[in-house]
Amino acid sequence: MADEIWGITAYFNPMHWRCRRENFLQFRQSLRIPLVAVELGYDGRFDLTSADADMLLQFPASSVMWQKERLLNLALGAVPTRVTKIVGLDGDVIFGRTDVWEAVSDALDQTPLLQPFSEVYYLPKSHLCDFALIEQSVASSPGYAWLRAHGATNAELCNPSWGNPRKSPPVTYGLAWAFRREVFAERGFYDAWIIGGGTRVHCFAVDDQWQEAAEAMRFHPEMREHFRRWSHGFHHAVGGDWGHVAGPIAHLWHGEPAARRYRQRYVDFSAFRFNPEADLALDGNGVWKWSSEKPAMHQYLIEYFVGREEDGGA
Repeated sequence: MADEIWGITAYFNPMHWRCRRENFLQFRQSLRIPLVAVELGYDGRFDLTSADADMLLQFPASSVMWQKERLLNLALGAVPTRVTKIVGLDGDVIFGRTDVWEAVSDALDQTPLLQPFSEVYYLPKSHLCDFALIEQSVASSPGYAWLRAHGATNAELCNPSWGNPRKSPPVTYGLAWAFRREVFAERGFYDAWIIGGGTRVHCFAVDDQWQEAAEAMRFHPEMREHFRRWSHGFHHAVGGDWGHVAGPIAHLWHGEPAARRYRQRYVDFSAFRFNPEADLALDGNGVWKWSSEKPAMHQYLIEYFVGREEDGGA
């Protein structure tokens, strides 16, 4: 079982939040499968050590932006070629099922893409990760794939009403997705949306709803076309054949959800007319860097990360 399914994760901490490192340690200690981690270092510093992953790749960052999907693509390329079952993981989740990876491996024999949980518990600050206690004291949020399996449409789920960000979200798109390697082997994860929300655009793409994604994320024409080309290929690779594995996960606290400005960031970012083909370039390590003179856009990303206050406000 240990070699049958591997995990991949991205780690970037441009503001050097303490809880990021602490959460990753809990995540790693609870994980029972081999892990490839790719870390971006900032200001000459790295948080992770060789003990934190079975395979650790570390690269210096020259630009501050959301690089999760770019790093996952690098991690995917580092997984041994013999491994055909992979799970992309956020480095701040704990799985409640002790047999989750056996269940995921079996499910991947039947379907190429799945969310390996059905509900999420977003833990408050300093809450113990004890599922018996969690299930009694924390409200759960349903997973995207579980809701789809129970009749919700993609259009409903990708544009939900979430009036109070102090409560758990009405749907969870990300945190973890398991897949057969061939799903992403040709085109990779969509990694050019560098303001966050990348998992949500993948959920739109499952049904090839690239126009709906463009409207929700406030894409400008160049960005719309760039995403459209990728979305068509991903939609055909999945072929509508995806699902979930029942069970809970816990998400470790790293700041208040309201500070992440989940919707407002797209409105703000649209002012910069972002065009990935003009504004981004890969450095020698395969990491994104800015390639255009848009200092206001670059500064906005820095201020966005500062404003997340992941260790908590003063």
